[in-house]
Amino acid sequence: KSIEVMRGPFSTMYGSSSGGVIQLFTEDPPKDPEIKFGFLVGSYGTTKESTRFSGTANNIQYFFDASHFDTDGYRQHSAAWKNQTTGKLKFNLDNGTKATILFDYADSKAQDPLGLARSEVYDILKRNTSNNYYSTTNKNYSAFTNPKAAPDVATTANTRVSRTNTQVGLNLEHAINESNKLNLIASIGTRDNLQYLAIPLSCIGLQLESTCKNDPTATSTYDLTKGRASSISRDFWNSELNWVNNGQIFQKNYSIVAGLNYGSMEDKRKDINTSNGEMLGSEGWNSKRSEEHTSELQSHVRISYAVF
Repeated sequence: KSIEVMRGPFSTMYGSSSGGVIQLFTEDPPKDPEIKFGFLVGSYGTTKESTRFSGTANNIQYFFDASHFDTDGYRQHSAAWKNQTTGKLKFNLDNGTKATILFDYADSKAQDPLGLARSEVYDILKRNTSNNYYSTTNKNYSAFTNPKAAPDVATTANTRVSRTNTQVGLNLEHAINESNKLNLIASIGTRDNLQYLAIPLSCIGLQLESTCKNDPTATSTYDLTKGRASSISRDFWNSELNWVNNGQIFQKNYSIVAGLNYGSMEDKRKDINTSNGEMLGSEGWNSKRSEEHTSELQSHVRISYAVF
């Protein structure tokens, strides 16, 4: 529906260490039932299909939107697609309590064309004990003469990223009287991120010290498609309880806000070697460097107040 951009300290309202806030508001359901279909087509194989139905029935406001986006990309190796679903329910409970339930799911994949060089050049390998250089077949293109290109390493290592994010939120607003209200906010979600990266050839060159010491042609037999796959799986939840008091002092309006916030987040991270854009198993090169890490449960409590 709208986006608000606010500059300045808003830690009391939106969390600690916030030097500014970008807040997105989901569209409210209309009174009458509506069904909408959308189709967009553009350059570079870009398409987007969307459907939406919303309205009000039995004092329950509902909103549901689903879309699919697909593009071949402006540059080589820059195709992407995304599926997204959003749902919203609003209804009134007894005793002056309003409830809002929000659901959001997103699933996306995108190729990564990496960056371009100032001028067209072949990547090189360097020995760490001398100034000898060995040319490779990995070519980097100029951003000025060939802006649509992607470096050869982007396709040989098949650099790309995929993400999924699921989140459900609840907002309960209870009016105690005309001047005071309580607001309970809770959310829970999960996020998965998997990114395939290319390894800089300068790093690979250090591993070639013994192989290429007296035989520069040995680089042609070395697998230059090697890379790393980095994944993060995150589970999180958050809760917040606020009290708001509005009134007047000396014919001037004021607002007092006080609240308590508690949440936690747990990450599971894993890095593994790849070849030709595929993860390597126990037989893969340097497989002992595969790492897996689970972060400790992180939580925070925030007690704050503000007077406006």
